[in-house]
Amino acid sequence: MLSRIGAAVDAQTGWLSALDKRLTAPVRPSLGRALLPAIVAIFALEAFTGLALAFHYAPTATDAWASVHRIEQRVALGALLRGAHAAGTVALIVLLGLAVVHGVATAAWRRRGLGWLGLIGLLGVLPLFPMTGNLLPWDETGYWQTEVEAAIIGNVPALGDTARAVALGGAEIGSATLTRYYAAHTLLLPALFLVPLTLAWVGLRRARPESPEEGAPPYFPRQYLLELGVAAAGVAAVFVAGWLLPAPLGAPGDPTSPIDARPEWYFMPLYALRKALEGPLEIVGTAVIPGALITLLAALPVLDPDGKRRWGFAALLGAGVAALGALSGIAMAQDSDNASYQRDRERVALRAAIAKEYAAETPPGIDGNVPLFEGYRLFVREGCGECHSSRVSQTEVPKAPDLRGFLSRPWLDRFLVNPSHPAHFGPTKLDHSEEAGTGMPPYDQLPAPVRAGLVEFLVSLRGAAHDAPLAASGKVTFEAECSGCHDLAGNAGGGPHLRGYGSVAWISSVILDPDHETLYGELGRDMPDFPHLDARQRAAIASWLLHEGAKGKLE
Repeated sequence: MLSRIGAAVDAQTGWLSALDKRLTAPVRPSLGRALLPAIVAIFALEAFTGLALAFHYAPTATDAWASVHRIEQRVALGALLRGAHAAGTVALIVLLGLAVVHGVATAAWRRRGLGWLGLIGLLGVLPLFPMTGNLLPWDETGYWQTEVEAAIIGNVPALGDTARAVALGGAEIGSATLTRYYAAHTLLLPALFLVPLTLAWVGLRRARPESPEEGAPPYFPRQYLLELGVAAAGVAAVFVAGWLLPAPLGAPGDPTSPIDARPEWYFMPLYALRKALEGPLEIVGTAVIPGALITLLAALPVLDPDGKRRWGFAALLGAGVAALGALSGIAMAQDSDNASYQRDRERVALRAAIAKEYAAETPPGIDGNVPLFEGYRLFVREGCGECHSSRVSQTEVPKAPDLRGFLSRPWLDRFLVNPSHPAHFGPTKLDHSEEAGTGMPPYDQLPAPVRAGLVEFLVSLRGAAHDAPLAASGKVTFEAECSGCHDLAGNAGGGPHLRGYGSVAWISSVILDPDHETLYGELGRDMPDFPHLDARQRAAIASWLLHEGAKGKLE
């Protein structure tokens, strides 16, 4: 029955005869011929993992970073899918490079020029995948890599400004850019990639042998199993790499804080050429030289139709690749010796770790911002770390209170024992001076249990959870020892008012105007005012300080 159905189908389509002819064709086993099937398999894997990620990804500037973080932390196997997707790109680049090398060594263009052109066409499309994909997480590394690429596009003579505006969807990188890159990465580029991939596949399968392969075994099973094994090994390697080397996710992109971004290793030759030919010749390094190499490869069917000079062309191309590799090595060696660049990398890595830590503790808001990370970023942007040491910044010479453990119970106890401690007011004009009558005297004479009650009372002023009986005893101590200078109703006194002391509102008021008469007065003028920060931004910094204080250790 099945044989009759097969015969009928074959009579109408010829498919089974063609398949039988393909499977029985004499083919000498070759690893080189197995490279293209492996490329097809990993491209299919990229499509699968990309589709799985797309179900959870939000392509907007406000939500992109948060959605990628959510994929990594909350989606089942999300981190593995993302890691495999990133590793798949590297695998495609490596396999395509090996396929081109094999094609040059065997003069593959002799037997099927159209298939060779398809293979070279893949070289033109494949780099666009990581270029568009790097921006999608909307982290600072991807953002500034895209900024560098946009600058390169903008330097193209005559068409540069127009091409840059078309690519970005405007003058600057923003939501329109992300939307365009996402559409290109998921729709346009896969469709473009399939065209040369189809040409290369058809060319490989229909290639005319150099000479009859008499005595060669049939394609099935030896070459078939070899191709299947190489493709399966490639897919397995991608998943292993995705598991062991997760795709990086930096801190959310910030247009106001540029970083010295570097491309991925496979783009380092272009970076090295750009660096070596800075200025008007930049376009030579970023477009002319790479374009000339690809053009030379594409022209081989015309320049050497019989493949007799393939080793000469191989030597020429090899010399070009070696030169690019040497330039890349020099550029990377210079980076390793560049102290400023290495410090920048450390800061980028620290911000990435902090952003993910904060996002796990306080999920991003409806605007896509991670509240704690926004406070940290404002703290850094406003230069607060130049005076205040914290978990993320340590001043060489203390100029203001140390914020490690800020307003925690141990911090407050140490403050009461010695307000002029180097970690408190010691480096400032608020340092205690009996002669000048400034600063706050130490309360080290108070017994530890009494200070504990006073600390608990101070904690209660911000509405935090506290030991009510202990706080009540502390209030008695406060009224006896502290009320002469500190007002609880928000009025001016000899020291700052303590209404809501340690709360987000109270800290925000200090950030806004530390030398206000109800706060630190004339002695607080060493700390600048921050009226340019709106209430939300000041609250973000205050919330971050309280969070860091609650979990930080005293230094």
